[in-house]
Amino acid sequence: RRGGGSWQGNYNGRMTRAAIYTRQSKELDEGIERQIERTRELAGARAWEVVAEFSDNDVSASKSRGKSSDWARMLDAAKAAHFTHVVAVDLDRLVRSQRDLLTLIELGVAVVTVDGEMDLSTADGEFRASLGAGLARFEVRRKGERTRRANAYRASQGRPIPGRRRFGYETDGVTVREPEAVIVRRVFEHIADGGSIYGITKTLIEEAVDPAPGKSWTPRRIRDIANNRHYAGYAQHLKEWRRSEHIDPIVDEELSERARAILGDPTRTTTPG
Repeated sequence: RRGGGSWQGNYNGRMTRAAIYTRQSKELDEGIERQIERTRELAGARAWEVVAEFSDNDVSASKSRGKSSDWARMLDAAKAAHFTHVVAVDLDRLVRSQRDLLTLIELGVAVVTVDGEMDLSTADGEFRASLGAGLARFEVRRKGERTRRANAYRASQGRPIPGRRRFGYETDGVTVREPEAVIVRRVFEHIADGGSIYGITKTLIEEAVDPAPGKSWTPRRIRDIANNRHYAGYAQHLKEWRRSEHIDPIVDEELSERARAILGDPTRTTTPG
């Protein structure tokens, strides 16, 4: 069953038992469903019994996969000998580090990809897999270096660095999303007028104001919004805030400074530590 890391099937030893593993991040061009379709076709063509399907969705290749991931559940199932083969679209989707590769080698499973088969229990298979993992790691590192250089240049020009969408702005970080901007102004004005963070948080929750997908209204988020100079048309570069001609401000600088000054007043602290 995909997504839960469970397995099923008969273990009579007469059929090759295989597990399918798929992974994608936001930047990959082939989705999970397409990967599953292609790997199922390969297993079916070889008359293998697919006893488990594991999927890690929205997991970057450069980040580790923790204990709660399907990667970890797949390794546990492999240790328990629930299958002998792992099927993936290509090696990049399966491993992106030498550590991942060594883990599979130690488990002695055969890795089969749509682009070609390799048996990690053999010296030849291990050598070819090591080359592939090394090249994949090189691509990740090189892409990271290009991204950092591009972000540094954007910041030096007063342009926001791409990332998760900031509440109140479109994905470009410079164009105001007016329905949310109204809420941002309300937060700044409430705090600048002496209102409490907990008070505006409670009000937004009670009024069922949309916090944006995957988000919620919390005192910490309200504080972060009010302390963020981006809303006054500033961009951050080398830990310094600079006025940017590219960013459309949601609040004026005076209102932003008043709110930040109030939040920075040590006498407001009510909870030691």
